[in-house]
Amino acid sequence: MKFVQNKADISTVRERPIADAILDTMQMLENQYEEPYQATLHGWFVVCALEPRLLTDRSPPNSPIVRFLFVEDEA
Repeated sequence: MKFVQNKADISTVRERPIADAILDTMQMLENQYEEPYQATLHGWFVVCALEPRLLTDRSPPNSPIVRFLFVEDEA
């Protein structure tokens, strides 16, 4: 399991599509709120190594974004 709380942490995510999605979301938040991304304000990302193919995004409108991306750990 990896916690991504800033752009530098993205380099620890081996799965390129997931890393790209996290960076895209951080940039979207920066544009939307016109301020730098801050994990304590906008939330952080968790990349887990279990349960492949599980993607959940069931947040009601105007609520915090919660996305879980699970991938198999190759190590």
